[in-house]
Amino acid sequence: MAATPEEMLREKLGSEFEGKIAAKISGFGGLLTRAAAVRLLCKENGIETEERLPLSQAASAKLPFSFQAKVERVFPVQAYSNGSDRSVRVHISDNGWETTLVLWNEQAKLIDGEISAGDEIECRGAYFRSGEIWVGKNGSVKKISGAAMALIANLAEGICNVEGEVGEVGPDHEYADRKTGEKKVLSSFQLCNGLDCRRVLVWQPKANEGQPKVYVGDSLFLENVAYRNNEIHFNSHSRMVVKKSSQEKTGVFESAVAKGEEAEFVIGGEKFRLGMKGALLLLGVASVPEGVGVETVFSIKASGCLGKSARYRVLDGKLSSLSFS
Repeated sequence: MAATPEEMLREKLGSEFEGKIAAKISGFGGLLTRAAAVRLLCKENGIETEERLPLSQAASAKLPFSFQAKVERVFPVQAYSNGSDRSVRVHISDNGWETTLVLWNEQAKLIDGEISAGDEIECRGAYFRSGEIWVGKNGSVKKISGAAMALIANLAEGICNVEGEVGEVGPDHEYADRKTGEKKVLSSFQLCNGLDCRRVLVWQPKANEGQPKVYVGDSLFLENVAYRNNEIHFNSHSRMVVKKSSQEKTGVFESAVAKGEEAEFVIGGEKFRLGMKGALLLLGVASVPEGVGVETVFSIKASGCLGKSARYRVLDGKLSSLSFS
């Protein structure tokens, strides 16, 4: 049986063990429990205190724990009114037990092409909250093994993950649901690996709702799609990740000028005009403190970006995303 963290600490400190425990408790005015003192001393001495648990025991964990599990499904990202926070729920399983993992902000970005259905993941710094598993800010999530990826030429009937490049994009078609009469939209495009292509049918309630708009040349990853009748069907249980956009460009952030309620950016020799609120969001400013001028915040933020190498995306002639190297 593996030694417990306290046993490893006792072995490392030897005769000083009890004295170090007492000193740590005394240093916190006697308010620290012995168990908490042991954890702090373990951390100071490089001894791992986190217990690895199966999902079946997660609900009873009183301290941060680590675990491994399989990703079953990734749900849509949730954005919040403050403009800066976002979260995503991931359905995971382990030996017949299932639960929901909640990822926030930087960790939530892992689902943008890094983690997908079928992957085996390892989480550290996890804790059980309101029936779900959350990962703390100092925790980590990493992929242990990836899901099998089907090649378009070898697709078999059933559910699969597949990736490829967008070929021809077809027009949207509106139709009425046979059961409810509700108007829905069917869009389609070709997904290709070299000369091997298959038609992807995207079934959605409304045009462009919930999924990225695709363009010829985009590199896509499609998760939980159904292959049948020589076609790939994308529905509400599927997920699309744009791994590389054909609309993405790189260039130097040359200038940013405030013009009333609008702003003008010059990036890579291209000029873009957009509303001030949208310009601030692209620069990472979700809100302006009360009493501070909008143009002042814009000027300060923009000046720190001048001359930097930028990655930006242009959709329908408008600047839609901006990041810096």
